[in-house]
Parts: sequence; structure tokens; C-alpha cells
Amino acid sequence: MPEGVSKKQQRRTKANCRERNRMHELNKALDILRLRVPIIAMCNQQQKLSKIETLRLARNYIKALNQMAEKGAQMMSKVDYARILCEELSATTANQIATCLGVPPILLRAMPTQRQQQQHQVDGTAQSRTAICTPTNFKTQSEKDVLMGPLFDHQMPRMSRTECQQ
Repeated sequence: MPEGVSKKQQRRTKANCRERNRMHELNKALDILRLRVPIIAMCNQQQKLSKIETLRLARNYIKALNQMAEKGAQMMSKVDYARILCEELSATTANQIATCLGVPPILLRAMPTQRQQQQHQVDGTAQSRTAICTPTNFKTQSEKDVLMGPLFDHQMPRMSRTECQQ
């Protein structure tokens, strides 16, 4: 076998190994993130969310926490919470969240969100990727704690780097 091909194969093997390790680390981080977003754990989903749905839901959860922090002692209604959580999620995920919150999924298509209204004004479309749920307040503080619990209640475990065999 020529010298150049062998070195090229070695470089490709090492690059594949690095990419495989990178993907393993990314998947571990997403699994940890899925554990930290209370609504995901609370819904007991049989199939885990996709990478993009996990990131969108985590972003929406952080957005909801920020809005609660800004409002201070004022409780956020379930409809406001659900609007934020379901923003830009697939209909399937939004339906799962609605069911988890005790809201009939049919209500997800009941009213357009502010973003949808703005989009409709801009280009006349009424297509939706977001959802709305019901306007009831959280019944108990424990229900609020479960749904709004801290994103990181303890330190993130350190991820180890796996080595490829050469």
C-alpha cells in the first residue's frame, strides 16, 4: 500500500474518532438537559424529545423563568406559562405538554399567539407552530415548584472524554 494512502487513512480514522467523541459528548449534554427541564421529566414521555425540541423547550423554560423573575411575587397563569413553553415547538410536543398540564390538546389551536398575529399581519398567513393552553393559575405552591423548579438544582456532572482505540 502506498505511503500517502496509509497516512490519509490514519488521518481519516482519527478525524472520525474525534467526531464520534464530539457526538457522544453532545448527546450526553442533551440527556442532562432533558433531566433538568422539569416539564420533560414531569410528562413521563415514552420517547425522548429530539435534539432541537429539547433545545427549544429548554430555551422556552428559561424564558418563562426570566418572566417570572421580572414579575416578582405575581403568579404566572398556566396559559401564559404554556404559551411560552410551547413557542416554536412541533404540534406533537405541544400536545404532549398540554396533556401533561391537564389541558385538552384541542385548545392548542383555539387562539393565535401574539407572534402568530404579527406574522399574519406581515404576510397574511395563519400557519402555526406554537400553541396556547388554558388560563388557570397553579393550584398549589408544590405544583408551581414541580413545573417551575430550578433548572439546575445541583451541580452538573463532569463529562469525561472517551478515547478512541487507534
